[in-house]
Amino acid sequence: MWTKKEIFAIGGLREIGFKPKSDLLMVLSSQGRGIFDCEKAEKIDRDYFDYYMEEWDSENGKVEGFGVLDSETIICGGFEFQDPLSKKTFDDWTIEIREENRSNWKGEIQKSEVLFLVNGKEKIEIETFHYGIDRAYGFSDTGNSFVYGTPSDLHIWTKSKNDINKPIAQI
Repeated sequence: MWTKKEIFAIGGLREIGFKPKSDLLMVLSSQGRGIFDCEKAEKIDRDYFDYYMEEWDSENGKVEGFGVLDSETIICGGFEFQDPLSKKTFDDWTIEIREENRSNWKGEIQKSEVLFLVNGKEKIEIETFHYGIDRAYGFSDTGNSFVYGTPSDLHIWTKSKNDINKPIAQI
């Protein structure tokens, strides 16, 4: 089962991407780069260099790592570059987005995109997007983390400890 672990305020969040076969997430924003350990729901490294404006290539999504990801290249996307995150886990959790009528912040009913995690008969409602999903969302290669970004936030979900010790998907 999935648990919402943390929401991080990130002004100007633009692109996100996981290090392959890990739960380490690179985040590009208008304020620099951040690295998050999604299993621990912790920000573990940060720089303030405006990588997005200076060096990021929206043609290939490649981001050079720093800190714990030094000498790594991560594919990040969601705003300009295509969303690179996996939409399915090795144990058959998938993402479902349904258009539904939902009440917005004013109490008015409007068509909205509702994001669910689904596995067989299990269905977990994650979020309602009144104006559509406009950033990346998906699973780590390990299948143990689920994230989605908005222009101002990073949301991290993880599997419960009972489910984490299953084998990593073959890529």
